[in-house]
Amino acid sequence: MIGTTLGHYKILSHLGSGGMGDVYLAEDETLHRKVALKVLPAAAASQPERLTRFRREAESVAALSHPSIVTIFSVEEEAGVHFLTMELVEGKTLDAVIPEGGLPLDQLLDLAVPMADALAAAHEAGVVHRDLKPANIMLDQRGQVRIMDFGLAKILEEREGLTRSQLSEQKTRTEELTREGNVMGTVPYMAPEQAQGKRVDHRADIFAFGIVLYEMTTGRRPFTGESGPEVMSAILRDDPEPMSRTRPNLPRQIERIVTHCLEKDPAKRFQAAADLRYELQSLKGETTRVGQTSAVPANRSRSWIGVALALVAGALLLWWLLGRQSAPPRVDVPRSQAPPLERRVSQLTFGDELEEWPAWSPDGASLLYSAETGGFRKLFLREIETGNVRQLTEGAADDVQASWAPDGKRVVFVRSSREGGKLEPDDLFGSFYIGGDVWQLDLETGQAMQLIEDAYAPAWSPDGGRLAFDARWAGPARIWVSDARGHNPRQITTDSSEAVEHVEPVWSPDGSKIVYRRTEKSKSDLQVIDVQSGEVAWLTDDSYRDMHAQWSPGGTAIYFSSYRGGGQNIWRQPVGPDGSPFGSAEQLTTGAGNDVMLSVSPDGIRLSFVILGINSDLWRVPLDPRTGQTVGEPAPFVSTNREDSRGSWSPDGSMLAFNSDRRGDMNIWIKSLDDGAERQVTTGSGGDFQPTWSPDGSSLVFFSSREGNVGIWSVDVTTGELLQLTDDPSVDEDPFYSPDGRHIAFQSDRDGRLEVWVMNADGSDERRLSSRGTSGHFMRWDEDSSAVIHRVPGDSTTNLCRQPIDGSEAVPLPEVTGGGFHISYSPDRALILDVTGHKTIWSFPTDGSERARVFEFEDPGIRIDYPVWSPDGRWLVFDRADYQGADIWLLGGLK
Repeated sequence: MIGTTLGHYKILSHLGSGGMGDVYLAEDETLHRKVALKVLPAAAASQPERLTRFRREAESVAALSHPSIVTIFSVEEEAGVHFLTMELVEGKTLDAVIPEGGLPLDQLLDLAVPMADALAAAHEAGVVHRDLKPANIMLDQRGQVRIMDFGLAKILEEREGLTRSQLSEQKTRTEELTREGNVMGTVPYMAPEQAQGKRVDHRADIFAFGIVLYEMTTGRRPFTGESGPEVMSAILRDDPEPMSRTRPNLPRQIERIVTHCLEKDPAKRFQAAADLRYELQSLKGETTRVGQTSAVPANRSRSWIGVALALVAGALLLWWLLGRQSAPPRVDVPRSQAPPLERRVSQLTFGDELEEWPAWSPDGASLLYSAETGGFRKLFLREIETGNVRQLTEGAADDVQASWAPDGKRVVFVRSSREGGKLEPDDLFGSFYIGGDVWQLDLETGQAMQLIEDAYAPAWSPDGGRLAFDARWAGPARIWVSDARGHNPRQITTDSSEAVEHVEPVWSPDGSKIVYRRTEKSKSDLQVIDVQSGEVAWLTDDSYRDMHAQWSPGGTAIYFSSYRGGGQNIWRQPVGPDGSPFGSAEQLTTGAGNDVMLSVSPDGIRLSFVILGINSDLWRVPLDPRTGQTVGEPAPFVSTNREDSRGSWSPDGSMLAFNSDRRGDMNIWIKSLDDGAERQVTTGSGGDFQPTWSPDGSSLVFFSSREGNVGIWSVDVTTGELLQLTDDPSVDEDPFYSPDGRHIAFQSDRDGRLEVWVMNADGSDERRLSSRGTSGHFMRWDEDSSAVIHRVPGDSTTNLCRQPIDGSEAVPLPEVTGGGFHISYSPDRALILDVTGHKTIWSFPTDGSERARVFEFEDPGIRIDYPVWSPDGRWLVFDRADYQGADIWLLGGLK
């Protein structure tokens, strides 16, 4: 076609070929400008499907206006030739500029941020690219990103100006072209659902974006093969090689972002390109502030200059991202002494018995809650201004989980239907499964009436017309919705597993969505469902206990209780329109924890919650070092009226390190066995947990959120000098020194799930070891420091494996099949002690012979955790937790 004319366009040269046709350089003889002409081949133009897709491309791109998206001028036909005219972008495609080994970090982020922004704009306009790849991304002569070739785009939403009949016709055409079985796109950049011919949405673009980011970072694709089917198989089944193996000095944030994009399950990826853009912008801002260009230095010098620079960058980033304070952040203190979070916490109730399940009145003037009186939990109303309290319900039955009607005149709650009137929770945090009904109380008349049998956690919709609740009417607990009288119930959540339960529903402020708790055995996460469409978004999907969610009044964030910071504390997660997480969660409380049963005030300024009273002490019991059996009675060893937990013996057995909140903040303490003296080693807020001794006894390593994220720290036991060893925004926890003192093993979810990581004792050379996941609280080392012993979740034959630090294959250890959460070896390594069910301590012979029961308390309400064998084998120290009531607290300063 070179030299010919189409309409008023003279074709000058051939530029290339794409999935939808040939592209030519042409001269617009009317406007005297050069344009790009995309011409649909004559054979294809005779095919209605290809012609429909060609026209749809023009419509899709024309609907977009973004500096990083190629502009379309017109769609035309001349003498039976169908073509469209586009802005001519002169430059190079991205695949032509990616060098071997990947782009420098600063250049990578300069390109990735506008790419994500363009993709977000397209998705917000209802356009999915479906063929995103480096060959479809141009860098113009100024180095600016331009995404082109929306030839496979799918229109998801109604265009402005379309009639209903036009919209219906358009959707019908689109569905014909994207029905299951049609595989469109470029194989190495396909999402799993795309490769399988399933329906795709904008999250397929996010997967492709992850592949492009991986290639930009490493210079190679994450999924490869000798043929298209082999590449598809890799996409469907394989995890890409960690980018850190190619670029060991790469910031972990970029690997975490890419890993999140490349989740096989679309529900586990970034749910919006805007979230992806936010994460990349945050990383770009951080690397700019700390002066990084192509990499993060592997040897993190702890000179005063380095610490000061890191301090300034960290403080500014924290202030910029979280907006916690209007004044400039303090940068004149050491990083280890960062200022506490700016929150106001006050205690509201002080009873000796249970006071729980607070609920704000619609006008914000009163708080409804349950409190024990006469042996039963009844409903009480407290006026916030005056402090006046009055009892609302009577009788010999527990009344819990109250929820206000929007008009403030009625409340619904759960009343026990069991003989004896007591409700027994399914867990320690107030989830019920048997013996309760939903009742309604008229606050003006005091009359109560039963609405729904065998149902729990009732919640009014914002308009007062519906009730949501959880019930086990058709098997496991699911979320149901009825009218305001409990009639016409409809199950709205489903799950493929009978082991999964859905509880604790809470309506969004606009009444369109419900957030609820999804539990699967010990796993507890939060999901959001669109009530009308049934679409579900994951708010959390991790190994932490997440529960008791509440929406902010504007619906832009969800508050919840989570154990991710080392204690059961309160977190706030910004969310997108579909309820999926946006950006990073912010920790709001940092104490010993068990901050649960949240309720947000109508103005969003205050939050009420319950602190479950836990008397956690360290006890010890004498053992026979050969058999691991007790030779005496257990007794308190470290005991206060606060939480003393997670003991660790010094190498010579003369001292015990532990964490305690006896002075308010959770810090590290040491007890001397010689004279019984106890002294505080760390100070400050943030929560310091689970100390472990270095082999020479000079320092302790622990995890803490004192810098905002959960990371690994060490402290000199003599001077108290702190050293921050990891500063990744993900969760790094449970550190353990190797016997030779050269390495520290720890757990981290920076690649999307908890895995075993290892680093040098000074914090350098961080690298992931495991690939099958990890769980539990304790890890141990081989005696020669060559491998880490850890628990592998979901293994049917063994709970433990030996993971060599040289990267070779992990080896299962069959001796522990009923525990693995708190493993502790005997001095001769012939036995392993562990606790199961937070109740019974067992010994597991390492030769695989039958386990033996060691100890348990007669009272089933007492929990046992963190058992640790002393170096001489004669003592066992463990946590003894006794739940003793609950009080209601207020958290202020949320806005």
